[in-house]
Amino acid sequence: PEIKIEFSRVSRTRKGALTLVIDPEHGALSQVAYSWSNRATIEEVVEDLRCREETTLGNIGYVDLQTDTGTYRDAETGDSIRTWMKASEVDAVVWTDLSSNFEERTKQQFSVPAAISYLKGLPETGRAEAKKYFAEAPSFVKTPLRTAVSK
Repeated sequence: PEIKIEFSRVSRTRKGALTLVIDPEHGALSQVAYSWSNRATIEEVVEDLRCREETTLGNIGYVDLQTDTGTYRDAETGDSIRTWMKASEVDAVVWTDLSSNFEERTKQQFSVPAAISYLKGLPETGRAEAKKYFAEAPSFVKTPLRTAVSK
């Protein structure tokens, strides 16, 4: 599916690096990746992802077409995923549904120049984590910040 994402979350586990999140306000439509789960129920998949991400259930989004249920922060994202699911014959999708925390953590509104300034101000270990995270994101993920950073 294509959803609006951006590197607009300050990560506590990656030494302050900016990580990808669904960002309906500042994100750009980008293809995202998916993988299959071997779990039998959507509840098991949700719990697996919650544990892996070390987060709360409120930070896990899902859509289940079989039960016509779902929970997510952004209606446009949920609609986009539902549309993709129907075309792809996928019954359920689960994702990490964290939001941008850039403004909260930096006291600045997110913008590409503000994010670049933030990244330049990170300690060396944080800049190394950010560089690694940007490099490891799939090449098809295209956002305004990634484009600017790559230049």
